[in-house]
Amino acid sequence: MKVVCYYPNWPYYRQGDGKYTVEDIEPGLCTHIMYSFVVLDPSTHVMKIHDDWLDVQLGNMRKFTDLKKAHPGVKFMVALGGWTDSRKPGLYSTLLASPTKRAAFVVHAVSFLQQWGFDGLDLDYEYPVDVGGVQSDKPGFTAFVRELREAFDPKGWELTAAVSAAASKVDAGYEVAEVSQLLDALHLMTYDMHGSWETSVDHHATLYGEPGDGLTVDAA
Repeated sequence: MKVVCYYPNWPYYRQGDGKYTVEDIEPGLCTHIMYSFVVLDPSTHVMKIHDDWLDVQLGNMRKFTDLKKAHPGVKFMVALGGWTDSRKPGLYSTLLASPTKRAAFVVHAVSFLQQWGFDGLDLDYEYPVDVGGVQSDKPGFTAFVRELREAFDPKGWELTAAVSAAASKVDAGYEVAEVSQLLDALHLMTYDMHGSWETSVDHHATLYGEPGDGLTVDAA
């Protein structure tokens, strides 16, 4: 069984009881913990640290991977993307469409994970094709995953992805059979099925619904 937890770095800036730091993480609750997020450099199209002051100067990222010393059975990974970075028009599409850029990303990713001591990478591009309708995202994402898989296997690293739980986005953006074989795990973002954009109140991740309701955990 996998219990996947995400540690976002920004709760460090909250005031009062809402503040949550690396020291507050309880690794024993999880099998995998994702440091969220690193982002995509718009000039080089490789990973870069999002908050240098917090992640590097204050040592947040190093403190995170140092938790492995006391919890060797837990995987401490890093997540790329997130909603805000993903929605920048053309940013990820440019990477996915270019074999040259993908190759450079993979080389840099290996170096980055080695430098910081991560156990793998979680891809959080939200979502292929959904951003700007770029159709090359779909095969490009598969190729991207395959190339990362080939580079990660000799290192023993895991490769996962957070993906939409909506069938329309999945059908449009992912070659499901292919990426399912290549990834160690797929994380369905069921918390996004209902929300404040709707005109009626519903549970954000309903387990079961009416017949034909595709926006449920069961359907996903």
